[in-house]
Amino acid sequence: MTAGTAATGMRCRDVGSRPWRKVPEGFRPWRRAPDGLRPWRRAPSSRGPTGLRTLGSLGALRPLGPVVVAAVLLAVLSRPAVARDGDGSWFRRYPLPAGSQPWSLAVTPDGTVWVTLTGTRRLGALDPVTGRWRFVDLPPAVRQPARLAAGPDGALWLTDNDFGQDPPAVLYRYEPAAARAGPGGGRASGRWRAYPLPFAGASAALPTREGVWVIQFQGNRLARLDPATGRVETHRMPLPEHPWPSTWDLDRDADGRLWTVSPRTGTVYRFDPRDATWASFALPPDVAGPAGVAVTPDGTGVWVTEHGGRTIGRLDVATRAWVPLLTPPAPPGEEIQATRPNDLEWDAEGRLWVALHTGNALARIDPTSATLELFPFPATEPKTWVQWLARAPDGALWFAAYGRDYVGRADPAALPLVQLAATAEAVRVAPGATVGVRLALVDPQRIGGGRVDWEVADLPRGWQARWEERGPGAARVRLVVERGAEAGVYPVVVAARLGDGRVVTRTVRLEVAPEAALPWATLAGFGALVGALTVGWIGVLAGIRGERARRWASRSSPAGAAGGDPPGDEADPA
Repeated sequence: MTAGTAATGMRCRDVGSRPWRKVPEGFRPWRRAPDGLRPWRRAPSSRGPTGLRTLGSLGALRPLGPVVVAAVLLAVLSRPAVARDGDGSWFRRYPLPAGSQPWSLAVTPDGTVWVTLTGTRRLGALDPVTGRWRFVDLPPAVRQPARLAAGPDGALWLTDNDFGQDPPAVLYRYEPAAARAGPGGGRASGRWRAYPLPFAGASAALPTREGVWVIQFQGNRLARLDPATGRVETHRMPLPEHPWPSTWDLDRDADGRLWTVSPRTGTVYRFDPRDATWASFALPPDVAGPAGVAVTPDGTGVWVTEHGGRTIGRLDVATRAWVPLLTPPAPPGEEIQATRPNDLEWDAEGRLWVALHTGNALARIDPTSATLELFPFPATEPKTWVQWLARAPDGALWFAAYGRDYVGRADPAALPLVQLAATAEAVRVAPGATVGVRLALVDPQRIGGGRVDWEVADLPRGWQARWEERGPGAARVRLVVERGAEAGVYPVVVAARLGDGRVVTRTVRLEVAPEAALPWATLAGFGALVGALTVGWIGVLAGIRGERARRWASRSSPAGAAGGDPPGDEADPA
């Protein structure tokens, strides 16, 4: 496809179209229920309490003819699969054909959920109302569909990047057409257009009304594309050149300034388009692989995910203070302890959601209390591998389960916030000391009085935890610091595991300082020194007095009187 030209006639297939004639692979619920759907069981009796024949017997449908049977099957196919198991009841799932490998997703203003299918090299379009999927073939020139973003006009923007050594220098735009109603569901067609870029390896696109911002993964370029003319305005970032990974995500604040973070330099960057200036905010050196960014709604801070570890932290723009929150280690089925938090998305209530790539969960952060809630995926389904999130116009939160071939929907408004308060007796302790931590659920009636299991989800190596109290709404744990602990700040993750499956956590940070550095230890040491000196001088004086008495006694004897110095001439050794 030539630059600046449009390609039309791309094929689009609709899963909901005439399912009684031909059903796409992976969609045969009358033979085998898809993951998350309960099989249709036969009722004990073919007649219900009203005496009418129920649907428990398929024989009841025979007199009605094959048309009704087809309609029932169509309704089953059109219905979204709902996760009904206890530890997955917080979300709904919409299955995809096996091998789809959904990765990045975006929601257009009309509510359609679009997702890149890296396994089948297509785009998937989900109608949340009917649960039906449509699929759009990618242009043949696309090497690897990557990040997807929706513009305010409903157009989709796709980056092409395999995150290897030779990514293409192009950005794709897809304009969906309105679906045409039909007896078997909607059938849509759209138009693709390719825009050449002055650099290769675009990692993220951010559509705005002023243009589309694009950032380079393996390089140091930030660009703004004018979709009408194809003109690209490029800005150089204060970063080294190719080939090392430089940027991964892009966000925009209320003033139109752009934010990104580099895993290569461990620095957050802010770009102001009004004067083309950059500002840098260095992160602590122990932040491993910062990746995702999300600016706070008031613009006073920026949240960053540590893709190489388990940390999500907030950077204060004014003071440059860094406040990290730590997730518990990943479940055993993930094979690694790092949860690798990636994408960030604000919900309508002002809480921040985080995709835990290898944590098999989503996390929700309440910035006001620093509470981090984990919403785990079913324990029987490890390696869900969610990396990207998208917020819909109705406030719903969408995610793509790359490892499980489905797209999920969560309603933050339907998940009451549970806050956890954690208060330590002291925040500065010595090696070998103990410190008590009081835990309490704020507004515990929100959990409905269910069971609460208290635990220390993450403890520094060599430390110990001893529970002194564990009740339905509060608990107390005593932490024992390792005697050989080096000076530094140590995070401790305490958690309350609720009956609905979620895990409410707080990160308690304790500073370990050598005893001489603590005020009370310094005073104690000074007192011991003064005491030792006092005892020492008392001993010295006692020795001097004893020596004087011995010499006086020797001179008073006949031998001493025969020859010796007079008492008044004795030199005082003191």
